[in-house]
Amino acid sequence: METLLELNLIQKFNVEVLVTLKASKDEGGIREKVGRLFFNKFTVFVYLISFDASIIIFTYNPEFLPSYQDYFIFNESVGLSLLILFLISWSLTILYESAHYFAAVSLGVPVNFMAFLVLLGWDNCDSVGFL
Repeated sequence: METLLELNLIQKFNVEVLVTLKASKDEGGIREKVGRLFFNKFTVFVYLISFDASIIIFTYNPEFLPSYQDYFIFNESVGLSLLILFLISWSLTILYESAHYFAAVSLGVPVNFMAFLVLLGWDNCDSVGFL
């Protein structure tokens, strides 16, 4: 919890206010506009319809569900298939985490991107060249 407090990621604990939120430097900027583009009432409705449609499709056509054989693109090279799977999974993870970032920005929540590096154990980001 101390690390979360140091990174100003906790605003309140029970009723006590621990950190006052600062306005974003990019208030009304491109990041906030992109965030609002992907996270508004209409897009949430589209996301829910897409989720429902995928459940219905998989229910009526279970052969569309992936099997373990789908992960091995190249039958003769398991290593190459795993490398491609690794790269695709990292790309999708970055896209997924970017969505978290833009969702927070669209709500006006201050975002500390360096918190991720500190949580990984890089306490001195200056020496790495990130700050």
